[in-house]
Amino acid sequence: MTHMSTKFPRTMLEIEMPVGLSYGESATPCGWPLADLEAAFRTHQASWLQSAACQSLTSILTTSAAALRAPIRKIVCFGLGRLDGWEKTTREKLLASVRRSAFQHAAALTMAAALTTTTATAAAAGETTVQCYAQDPAYAAEEKKLLAALGFTVLEDPKGFLEVDEATLVFSVTPNIPVRQVVADMGWPAAMVWNRIETDRQSEEGKDYRIVPEWGENLRVS
Repeated sequence: MTHMSTKFPRTMLEIEMPVGLSYGESATPCGWPLADLEAAFRTHQASWLQSAACQSLTSILTTSAAALRAPIRKIVCFGLGRLDGWEKTTREKLLASVRRSAFQHAAALTMAAALTTTTATAAAAGETTVQCYAQDPAYAAEEKKLLAALGFTVLEDPKGFLEVDEATLVFSVTPNIPVRQVVADMGWPAAMVWNRIETDRQSEEGKDYRIVPEWGENLRVS
C-alpha cells in the first residue's frame, strides 16, 4: 500500500489489488539543443531570483539552518520535472512548458547557495559546498547534461532515497509517488521543503498531489 488514506481505511483495504506495477518507456529528448534548454532555464532562473518567494525562502533557510543541531550537507530533489519539452515546437512553447520545473530547480540551487553560506559561517572553516542531487525518471539525456552543468548530480531510482540521511534537506513539490512517507520510513532528513500540507487530511490523495500553478506562494518548510 503506497498511499494509505486515514480517512477511508475500509475502502482502501477492500481494493483487491492495492498495489500495481507497470512499465514505461524511458524519456527521450525532444531535439532541442543543449544551448536552447539552458537559455530557457536561465530565463526562468532570473525571474525566480528577483521574486519575493526567493527572498523569503533564503531568509527562512538562513534562520532555520542556524538552529539545527548538525549542518545540512546536501539537498536531494524528487520529481522536480522536465527541463525539456515533451515535443519540439517553438521556443516560446518550450519556455512556457518548462516554467514550473525551471523555477523548482532554480529554487534548489538557491537553497544550496544559502545553506553553503550558513554552513561555512557556522563551521568557521571556509566554504563547504552543499551538494544538489536530483531524481526524476522523466529526465532525458540532454536534460541530464544541463543538470550536470548546473551543479546537480542526477540519480536513478532508488538512489535518491538511499542518499537521504540526517544531513539532508529533501525537496519535492506535488510528486506522484509518496516521497514524504518513504523518506520518513527510511531515515529522517534534517528538513523538508514541500507544498502545502492540509491539516485535516480529508481527501488527502488529491490534495497531496494537486498541481499548484503559482507554487511559490504555497511553499512550506517542515
